[in-house]
Amino acid sequence: MRKELLKLNRKTKIISLFLLLFPIASMSGEKLPPILDFYPVCQYKTLNTVSVKKRIKDSKSNNSAVTVSEQQLKEKRYAALLNKLRKKAQEQNADALILVARQNKKSKLINQKNTTMLTFEAELVSECNNLSEDTSRPAKFNHKGMVSKKAYFESTKKTAKVETYQILLPVKRLKYRHPVISDKNVSLTDGVYGVKLGFSYQQVLEVLGDPSIQLSIFKNQFVVGYGRHHWFYFQSDKLVKIDTTSSPVSINLVNRISFRDFFDDNLWKIDQRVPHGIPLAKVRKLLSIHSTLSKKNQLVIKQSGRELRLKFDTIKNFGSEKRSYKLDGFSLQTASYRSSAVKADVGLAAQYKVIENVLMSLDQGEPVDMQPLAKQLGNPVGKIFISGEKQLVIFNPYLVTEIDSGDLSKILLSENLFDSGNGPSNKTEPWNIAGFKQGTALEQLRNQLPEDAFEWDGKVEFESDSYQTALTFEQKGKQQVLYEMEISL
Repeated sequence: MRKELLKLNRKTKIISLFLLLFPIASMSGEKLPPILDFYPVCQYKTLNTVSVKKRIKDSKSNNSAVTVSEQQLKEKRYAALLNKLRKKAQEQNADALILVARQNKKSKLINQKNTTMLTFEAELVSECNNLSEDTSRPAKFNHKGMVSKKAYFESTKKTAKVETYQILLPVKRLKYRHPVISDKNVSLTDGVYGVKLGFSYQQVLEVLGDPSIQLSIFKNQFVVGYGRHHWFYFQSDKLVKIDTTSSPVSINLVNRISFRDFFDDNLWKIDQRVPHGIPLAKVRKLLSIHSTLSKKNQLVIKQSGRELRLKFDTIKNFGSEKRSYKLDGFSLQTASYRSSAVKADVGLAAQYKVIENVLMSLDQGEPVDMQPLAKQLGNPVGKIFISGEKQLVIFNPYLVTEIDSGDLSKILLSENLFDSGNGPSNKTEPWNIAGFKQGTALEQLRNQLPEDAFEWDGKVEFESDSYQTALTFEQKGKQQVLYEMEISL
């Protein structure tokens, strides 16, 4: 009897220990926020972007084929890191996680030879009451950390759809929504004027209202501008960068955007206490920053997968040759942000032919019908919103049309409007409309100008029965060469 009791007690202890441990592990697993394979149905907010990393030894196998054991080891490493991510999400009260990046970076240090830094980055989903997944919007990585090929295809397709949908020729009179913005704060945690990294395009519109300009000139990247200085970059319909100092387009195009006081008067304050234009020393003191300026005259602050770059203007004292610096602007971006290449220029010759046909029709007294014209020119790559009645529609880096109350009112041909001086620009053949070729010297064009052409201050203007033409020339060496042509109907 005593032996049976001892056996029973031992068995009870083992069962109790098992029941004690197993529910805790199970509950712990259940409490950790899930990693979603698809974006959720709910209108969620991105609470934060977190990352985990671990240095691992490279496999010694020289065989190119991955063995079963190697695959299992890889999955085990991924699972351990992803579990750390979920614990971080739990600590910040997130509802779920969406994996946005995975990196395998080989070490260049001699003492760490044959090692790789494995990193995962995830967005923390918050304020989501319904975690049901939208199967039409797969995440880039699934819950195991593996790349989803379907996600890459779908996100690329979705981005293209968003860009095409947003940039449309105006057909009706519109009244733009320009709400009063009271939030002037810029910070790593709170974003810009109440807009945070990770917001969708529609979420940004809800806070800031309608933009001043839309651009679909980059591969897999959509850009909108507010006023002349605020540029918002979206990738896969997620806000990834906000910049106030570097324009994605030329100054010529920027100057055609209407001023908007809130965005153009530099009313912002970094962390609610550092305004535009104050000296570098005061910025350091107010923000408790001790780092030196980078080669680009920037102070860079990093936190939780985000980067705030404070950009300074150089002031040179010509008497003492001493340099000083004042705060000129900022950019806020995800640490994983990478700029996109400008789309290749295609179909330009066909578009110029369409413009020539428009001029021929006008010369013959025929009206311009915008519906067939829009189909002939193809999808716009940008639009500037001047007023409810008037917009500038951009069809390629050199061709802009003005639409007033639904009718074509101006045609502009210029130099590369996407060349901002901040990087390489596409080089294409110059436009040639009705015998006026970009880059041609004024002296060469004189014999084809009408007798009543009026020349003044680098411009030549002349009229026909249906439209007026203005040619603008710039000095290059000893010659004045054509760089812009504007046709007003």
